[in-house]
Amino acid sequence: LIGNTALTELYLEECVIDGASAISRLTHLTHLSVFMTPMKDIEFMLRHFPNNPNALMLLPDAARRLGQPDMPARYFKQAIAAYPEEAMTYLVHGMYLQKRGQTAQAIAQYQHALSLNPNLPDGHYNLGLALVKSKRYAEANAHAMSAYRLGHPMPGLRNQLKRAGAWNPDAMAAAGPAKTDTPEPAT
Repeated sequence: LIGNTALTELYLEECVIDGASAISRLTHLTHLSVFMTPMKDIEFMLRHFPNNPNALMLLPDAARRLGQPDMPARYFKQAIAAYPEEAMTYLVHGMYLQKRGQTAQAIAQYQHALSLNPNLPDGHYNLGLALVKSKRYAEANAHAMSAYRLGHPMPGLRNQLKRAGAWNPDAMAAAGPAKTDTPEPAT
C-alpha cells in the first residue's frame, strides 16, 4: 500500500478473505503524517466497496488533512445510491455531518439508519448525542436507554445527559425490552 494502484489491488485481493486487515492497515496509514497514500487506498476501497463503513469513517479525516474537507460528500452520496438499505452507511454519514456541525441533517441520517435497523446501538447512541446538542433531552434520554439496553459501552451520552440534568434511568424500565429481529414464538 504505497499509493500504487496495482500494488493496492494485489494487496486487496490478498485481503478479500480478511477485509479487517485491509481496513486496519488503512486506519494505521491514515494516522501517519503522509496522507496521499492512504487517501488513494481509501478511494480505491470505496470504488470497489462503496458502502464500506470503515473506509467511509476514515475518509473525512484523511480528506480534511489534505485540505479537501468537502470530498466525502460525493462518496456518501455514491454509497447511499448503491446500497440504500444499509443502515451503517446512514449512521456513518450522520457522524460525518455531526462533526461538520450539521446536527439537523445528522439527526435525519441517524433516524433513517434506525428505521432500517432499530437494533443498532451506535445509531441510538449517536442520535442521542445529536439530540443533546439540540437540547432535545427527553428524546436523547430515550435513545440513550435504547443504546445502553442494546449494549453500547461508552458513557459519554449518559454523562452529557447527567450534566444537563436530563438523565432518567427509570425510563429504561418504562421503555421495555429492546426490539429484536427475532419473532416471538407462536402460541
